[in-house]
Amino acid sequence: MESKWRIRQAEEPEVELYLKWADREGWVMRPEITRGFYKEFPYGWFICELISDSSKTSRDQKPTISNERTSNKAIGVLHCVKYRSNVGFIGFFVVDPEHRGQGFGQKMFQYVVEDYLFAENGGGPEAKAVGLFAMKDAVPFYMRHGFQKEEETVRFLGKVRKESLVMGSKLDGSLNTQVTGKVEIIRINNQYDVHYLNYFIRIESDLEEVVLMDEKYNLTFRPGLWRNWIEGERKSLEKKDNSCSSVLYRDVNGRLAGMGMLGGVTRQGLYLLRLGPVYAESFEIFKAVVTQLLIKATCFSKEDSVVIFVDLLVGNKEACDWYEKTLGLEKTLTTIYMWKGDSSIIFARDILNKTYALAALDFP
Repeated sequence: MESKWRIRQAEEPEVELYLKWADREGWVMRPEITRGFYKEFPYGWFICELISDSSKTSRDQKPTISNERTSNKAIGVLHCVKYRSNVGFIGFFVVDPEHRGQGFGQKMFQYVVEDYLFAENGGGPEAKAVGLFAMKDAVPFYMRHGFQKEEETVRFLGKVRKESLVMGSKLDGSLNTQVTGKVEIIRINNQYDVHYLNYFIRIESDLEEVVLMDEKYNLTFRPGLWRNWIEGERKSLEKKDNSCSSVLYRDVNGRLAGMGMLGGVTRQGLYLLRLGPVYAESFEIFKAVVTQLLIKATCFSKEDSVVIFVDLLVGNKEACDWYEKTLGLEKTLTTIYMWKGDSSIIFARDILNKTYALAALDFP
């Protein structure tokens, strides 16, 4: 008998299903960030489910969206988002292993791309371009849906030891550091005052600039996510751990010139630190951002080293070389950045070359 199925929008409690499936697949997702993402962007969360009522949609028919939560069996989940820049991203897309190869994922993906992302609806206006990160063996699937290969990304993973981060002296001899209360001031070639704040995003003064820098380099307007990060960093500071930390860099005129984030995640029982996003107006600022993030991470660690990973576009060769040769990280994963629509919106070199770590592959 042919299975009957439908697609519906997920409700907030069902975000836990996404987290459960992500863990099963070995993906690295921060629960608090995922939950916060739903609160800010409640549209774009889809569940494909088997249904018993024969009057519902069959696999060969065009599905319709339902908001009705049921007890039917979920066989696929997909998360996507549309930003005000008219750019859409597909982050989390998984079909239950027992139901792969039966066409469910194909129909689900096609429906979301054509009838949600490239259409005007409750989630926002029609996207002009849609991007995603694909494993190499999945590239043919996405190409059948009109996506094209644009850039490769690489994941670096490895241990960073405390002794290599003593005030940045070993990593970069050009950094001169002094500590003043909770603010650490660093001079890079006597041109920049760099401010390191334990609890850096002050809602009344910093949040707007951080949100706009994120949108400038990633085309993602998401103030709710950064408010959520503030709360996470506050809790991390109270606990004196390295689960959530940030660095803001301003030039001598007080203008934001770089920013970086480092957050703890657990993958299959192993605690890791995800680096990203990191944006900087120069390679020197980038090095200082990452160095200071790692100094803080190791200071709060009970071990003599921390395990970090970072995803990066291979086109930023200078940064790739620094992660590999200076930090000693190893290449562990390669994905393909794919786009459908006007990819020139984001693939401008002056933007990409100032992105030194991607936010994530599951929530771009």
